[in-house]
Amino acid sequence: MLQQTQVERVKEYYRRFLELFPNVGSLANAPWDEVMSAWRGLGYYRRARNMQAAAQKIVTLYEGKFPDNFNELLDLPGFGRYTAAAVASFAFAEDVPAIDTNFHKVMRHVFGFEYWDTLQPLEQFQFASQLVPRGRSSDFNQAMMDLSSSGILDQIDLHVDCPFAGFCQGVEEFMARKQRKLKLREPDGLSFKSFEGVRVAIGVVIQDRKVLISKRRANDSYGGYWEFPGGKARPLEDERSCLKREMMEELGIEVAVRPHFYRTVVERDGMRLLLSFHRCSLLTGEPEAKECDEFLWSAVDELADYQFPPTNYDVIDILKKRPAMLR
Repeated sequence: MLQQTQVERVKEYYRRFLELFPNVGSLANAPWDEVMSAWRGLGYYRRARNMQAAAQKIVTLYEGKFPDNFNELLDLPGFGRYTAAAVASFAFAEDVPAIDTNFHKVMRHVFGFEYWDTLQPLEQFQFASQLVPRGRSSDFNQAMMDLSSSGILDQIDLHVDCPFAGFCQGVEEFMARKQRKLKLREPDGLSFKSFEGVRVAIGVVIQDRKVLISKRRANDSYGGYWEFPGGKARPLEDERSCLKREMMEELGIEVAVRPHFYRTVVERDGMRLLLSFHRCSLLTGEPEAKECDEFLWSAVDELADYQFPPTNYDVIDILKKRPAMLR
């Protein structure tokens, strides 16, 4: 319930849900209409379907006993790597890292942004697994959350009260990022159609003050990461045409495209990329995962719960600083 909904809103739903379905068997055997009725109002109904499907699998394959290890938990519907690791660690003391936004934040500071963010999600999990102290995974994962939320890592002077003082590889880059002002104008001398390199148009689709994000397929660059949807332009294709085509191909929706609000040039795998970000609004169609693993609508203040390619974080900062853009 907390994956996409705020705590205060969840409390009453949670209490009522447990009264209706006090154990895994009652949830597994309940008619879908009853589950739907108890969930109605929380949105993202696929979460409820996954939860009931997980309960049914637990009853069928595990005789009603909840799986107690990461690999079996990961096989349950609706369980991603983080959820499976968190349950395995906190409930069953398995030595696995629960990698969420807080965990990413600490790892970027200790080992450097450029190193950590170039690892694929599975590589990050394997690397972090070596750091978990045997028999103390819950303490370790809780400490990562507490350290990230403490505010220590948000200080310009990271050597004040920082447990990593003296060997943190990300300090210099972090300070540069904190002190850098966002550049919202187009890079000098560049036009989208004549840019010599790879041109990418990206859409920030806004509806009801939420933005649409999609999850990249596992075999793509940054596989498993979330992103604002879009794609590469064809020869002589302009931004608007590119973005309308990509939205239809990737998500099956037609959008209205506004002029870009942010552009940047990045180097990736030896290529120069011009990334052009545009506000968009939904015209027709309902999103479906046609060329991505999944999608969701997220409030801006909840985007920190998802891992994005590095450049997307600049755009998230802009959205936070300019709430009028969400109208």
